[in-house]
Amino acid sequence: MIFGIGTDIVQTSRMHDAIARHQYRFADKILGVDEQLVFRMRYDNDPAKGERYLATRFAAKEALSKAMRTGFREPMSWHGVQLLNQDTGMPYFLFNETLSSWFGERGLVAHVSISDEKEYALAFVILETSAASLAMNEK
Repeated sequence: MIFGIGTDIVQTSRMHDAIARHQYRFADKILGVDEQLVFRMRYDNDPAKGERYLATRFAAKEALSKAMRTGFREPMSWHGVQLLNQDTGMPYFLFNETLSSWFGERGLVAHVSISDEKEYALAFVILETSAASLAMNEK
């Protein structure tokens, strides 16, 4: 059963402008430790690829906050979740302890899809739960 759906689209030029103004500080605000390493490697090799990477992570975290129905309020935070990739390239969320507990208490599983082109990055998130978990949490 679907608990929540979220989507977000980001114009990559916003990432370019933010990096130009604030250098790595903007990326550090949005990205977790593992994400920062990938971002800096990509950005140093090709700034446009780094900007698209940052845009996809920004969009995915925004979409997740919408699917959670919390926005960026507790337990959601920029550093509370990282969007990483499996060896196959498939993206997945890695939650900190607080978010992991929030998802576990509700029996939720997060699914994420991201896409980017030169000008835009898009993320789509579906949170699902079993009907039994949903009924217990509504009591």
